Amino acid sequence: MKKRYLLSIISTTLLFPIQAQAFDFSNVILWAGTGSNEAVFVIDFKQAPAPASYAWGYRWSGTKTAADMLLAIDALDANLTVTTQLFGSSVFVDNITYNSPTTGTTFTGAPFPAGYFNTFGGGTGGSPSWISASVGLSDTLLINHDWQGASWVSGPNFDVMAPSTPIAAVAEPASILALSMAALGMISKKRRNRV
Repeated sequence: MKKRYLLSIISTTLLFPIQAQAFDFSNVILWAGTGSNEAVFVIDFKQAPAPASYAWGYRWSGTKTAADMLLAIDALDANLTVTTQLFGSSVFVDNITYNSPTTGTTFTGAPFPAGYFNTFGGGTGGSPSWISASVGLSDTLLINHDWQGASWVSGPNFDVMAPSTPIAAVAEPASILALSMAALGMISKKRRNRV
């Protein structure tokens, strides 16, 4: 009985992270890269059902750009697909699709002219102060504790809205199941060793 209860708690916590009023670096679950610097990328699909805004973390050393960050996150998360395009000498977001393990919903943009992903810089610190980016992702140098984001823009007026408060992106269900089974196995082994 205790095993099932513990497994239930672990699975629920990993599948359905709690959305707090504020979101900061400590709420990030999936981190791409390694290094002493950290930044968060928020993607807001501005679509139902909620939540439709997700966050991933990125760690690095040296000099990196927002394009490096987004492509590393794309490589990390099997549920995320990012396509970019070169416009002039800079990289811009073409489309993003996310198969949310949290809601079971697939969020996606559609290629221009149906809409586009507007990118934002959020400054540094505990929470973002979003400002629409005036340059491409490859021209945006990251700094430690940086916030970067993208928000879907569509509709008759193409109103640009900053990303809303996200929830942490989570690992795919197969990874969560493997983690849960490993935890259950460790508990069983500990009980056998006590007997």
